[in-house]
Amino acid sequence: MERRTFLKAAGVAGILAARRAPAFAQGTRVHVVRWVDFIPEADVELKRQAPEASKALGAEVVFEFINANDLQPRITAAIQSGSGADIFQMLYNWPRLYANALVDVSDVANAVWDGSDCVMLSGETATGEYPVAAVATMARIIETAETRTEGRSIISKLVGKQSGRISRALCEAAAFAADEMDARIIAVFTESGLMARRLSALRTSQRIIALTSSREVVNELALIWGVEPVLTTRSKSTEELLKLGERTLLQAEMVTIGETVVIMAGRLSGLGLSSSVTLYTIAGDIHETVA
Repeated sequence: MERRTFLKAAGVAGILAARRAPAFAQGTRVHVVRWVDFIPEADVELKRQAPEASKALGAEVVFEFINANDLQPRITAAIQSGSGADIFQMLYNWPRLYANALVDVSDVANAVWDGSDCVMLSGETATGEYPVAAVATMARIIETAETRTEGRSIISKLVGKQSGRISRALCEAAAFAADEMDARIIAVFTESGLMARRLSALRTSQRIIALTSSREVVNELALIWGVEPVLTTRSKSTEELLKLGERTLLQAEMVTIGETVVIMAGRLSGLGLSSSVTLYTIAGDIHETVA
């Protein structure tokens, strides 16, 4: 089983070696070693779920429960021999004992699901001997975690999360309009970057292109999830702004002539497009105002 498939099957888990791994999936079998839980029913439930997980994931998931005092000797033996279980349960400080042999993947997926824009190496992964392997493994975990929300409708993402902010309302309108029109692109004109950040928080399936005349804002938005910042020049009128945005998107080959995109804007000083959402046809005219 390749590592990407292993991550999909096993999720966020204990040990992935950076070089020659003790955490090495054999064929289509994932061997998980953990200590006997203080609550016996927890172990019973894990055993019950194992066959269901195996069937759903296409890989046999096997749990082995051992005494907590035997766990560290098993881990040490696995590292020294280069073979053993695929996943070991650990306490928080245990990975530090094996810093040269491990890549810490704990909490990476949770950070993605909690809405983090980016993650970074920390602790032993930032000081270990295999930084490239650590980053590559983290990237695979993130990609796998991202698939958890794929296919969800924009409605399911927004229900019960209203904040009362105008900027949030505009972003929701843009997301709904993009889904309804099957648009690929939501282009955001922004001076501060705020509207692009708000739209990013909705985790839309469309590409988010942030058009701004501020180099500082471009640099800031480079770290925001799903946002592709593009530097433009200042415009003196709404018409000039739209044509500039259209030309920028065409030159970057992000859109094609005749394509419908969603255009939205934050607070733009002296321009009528400020705080609005609009459907726009490339090389055409604004043909419908959504908000």
